[in-house]
Amino acid sequence: MTSKLFLYIRASKSLFDARFLYSVFLFFITTNVSASVVLKINISDCVNCTVILSEIKKSKEIEQCQMVFPKQFERDNKDIVSKYALDDWKNLTILYNDSTFDALNSLTESDATEMFIFNSKNTIIFQADLKKLNLGAMKFFAQYDAEQVFDIPEINDVNFEAIKMFGTMAICKDFFNRVYIVNLKTKKVHIIEVNDSLIERMYKLYYGKEYKTQYPVMKKLMQDAPSWKPSITTNNFVMQRNGKLLILYNVRYYSYAGGSDTIVSVRSMIGEYDVESSTMETLYLPKADNVIANSDSTVTIFLTEFLSKPYLLCGNESSINFKSTFYPILLDKARNEYFTKGQPIIAYPNNYYADKSIFMGRYLTSTSTSAVAYWYSDSLYNMLSKEMVKIPYIGSRERIKQFAALGNTYDFVQNHYHILYILNEEHFYHHLKFDTDGTVLTDTRLGNDDIELYARPVDFIHPNQLVYFNKKNGRLCTLDL
Repeated sequence: MTSKLFLYIRASKSLFDARFLYSVFLFFITTNVSASVVLKINISDCVNCTVILSEIKKSKEIEQCQMVFPKQFERDNKDIVSKYALDDWKNLTILYNDSTFDALNSLTESDATEMFIFNSKNTIIFQADLKKLNLGAMKFFAQYDAEQVFDIPEINDVNFEAIKMFGTMAICKDFFNRVYIVNLKTKKVHIIEVNDSLIERMYKLYYGKEYKTQYPVMKKLMQDAPSWKPSITTNNFVMQRNGKLLILYNVRYYSYAGGSDTIVSVRSMIGEYDVESSTMETLYLPKADNVIANSDSTVTIFLTEFLSKPYLLCGNESSINFKSTFYPILLDKARNEYFTKGQPIIAYPNNYYADKSIFMGRYLTSTSTSAVAYWYSDSLYNMLSKEMVKIPYIGSRERIKQFAALGNTYDFVQNHYHILYILNEEHFYHHLKFDTDGTVLTDTRLGNDDIELYARPVDFIHPNQLVYFNKKNGRLCTLDL
């Protein structure tokens, strides 16, 4: 933050009509605030309310922190330093200022001691009562409170096709079926390649006892046509809580159709990569008698996760009446199988497939941990509330591809939805932010000469920051919203 504090004040429903409920920024109110992490201290709070300060002090993710007290306590500075053990807090400044303290109070309905983290656009990205402070969340948002350019030698100048974020882990895919697991915090990189060893493991699992007779034919086909090798499409990744990455592979196989004709078909195979040991630990095929066994008419589109559970998007590829469904899946390590378990999710609006021109983009979706938006829909599906939420685009959709929602997330701090969309197939992203009542708070085009944001890939690190691949400098970069 600069020497100005941008005050964020939310108008209440009692003062404004719900249609005009919005967040107001009052610019250039002069203060001495100079840190992105700000602590509003209620000196009357009990010891238990502020004991967490010792842990905050040790956090390496916080570069600068500022404590704010009312002006009247400036004369008690020595006692305050002693009371809160501040004498060895190297990156802390203390501010005694009534207007700043009151401004911070206006951001909340509580008089308790609270933490605020602002990003470089002076948007509140994290806010918490110290009694309920989640240290892990605090460290995460403190680390990503400003725009960055990541200089990581193993991935510099790699042309990425896709990026998917899981906390501090960026799962990136290049155009040659290599997957890069990038820890943006430690800068450590794991590279997973579809090499000969992995390919042989895949076909041993698929062919079983017929491997020795069947695989040589498939191997020759792949030598003549390398594009037939197992492949990965788009963001087919799920990082599990146990630190193992799930990757969805398309594995081709042949069968004879009679005479001299050969048919090459596809099966979807899931690989489970153990990041800690840098090994592809287990491979899984769809269970034969399960709905996602990939019959000739059913195709698995991609792998994603909702509420920390893996799901597969499947549909009937051969039908003009194609409709896609998300199936929750479980992994059977003993049998090397995956199968559906639980209630499937139909996340598209009732009329989504009514227009037959949608057929070419019938399975295009953007997913986040708690929501899914079909690209050309005017609604997203909230996994928590199990309801459709209207996306308040400006103007009504006059043709299918007028608006395309390519990304979405939800801000649990401010209760805001965020949508990344493209207007009329142009080359820039637009950022749409709206509240739970559907009131638009932001609708702006992103990008400039240095930030080619429709040079996908891009994903949310958190609701108020994007990570993207910059084609010009060949680096992963972040952009504050």
